[in-house]
Amino acid sequence: MTQAPPAAPSPPPASAAPTEITENQAIMRAWVLFTVLFVVVIGLLWALHSHYG
Repeated sequence: MTQAPPAAPSPPPASAAPTEITENQAIMRAWVLFTVLFVVVIGLLWALHSHYG
């Protein structure tokens, strides 16, 4: 049983460089994050209530 040689590390793509985002993009990301977390919390509460309630 032979092990495969380790893969050579590839250089990161140019698009992976940190880019500045605009204020509108930051606000939109914050709202999306808030909405996702809100839905997850409500879903967990609903699941717990339906299971134990």
